Amino acid sequence: GVNRILPDYWNEFISGFDVKNTRQLINELHHRIFSDERPVQLAVARAWSLWAGRVVTHSLNEEYMIDSSDEDKLIHEVSIEMHYAKNRYFIKENEILDNAYLIPKVPVTIIHGRRDLTCLPETSWLLKEAIPGSKLVMVKAAGHLAGEAAMIDALVSATDKMATVLS
Repeated sequence: GVNRILPDYWNEFISGFDVKNTRQLINELHHRIFSDERPVQLAVARAWSLWAGRVVTHSLNEEYMIDSSDEDKLIHEVSIEMHYAKNRYFIKENEILDNAYLIPKVPVTIIHGRRDLTCLPETSWLLKEAIPGSKLVMVKAAGHLAGEAAMIDALVSATDKMATVLS
């Protein structure tokens, strides 16, 4: 659904692929990134990296730029991402929520960026609801990246509180 929020970037991304749905797109990207033709691999790696980078950094003020100085690294990173995507990240639908009861009965604080388009805030909300006594901190000025200043502050604060509780 993020394509509805970033339609211009999405259109630019999919313009190089003739696919009708997300599953076809993942299969096509996987096929191309594991091709024996380096130009094909590189084109997919650049397209995916630009799209994914724009999504995860959309809450930041700077325009995302691909670092393609190391083409081998770029291809390898996208190969890993496509392997996971093609295999549905090796997790079943709702597997974490369905097994939340297995989480030890200790204080749980979940930190999530309110502007996160990669892992939507709803997922953390549902996890909080599935773990009795847990606390959810929605970081208003943050997106997906743990390295964003507001996320760092929230993570350090939660870690400090957890250290106090556990000591």
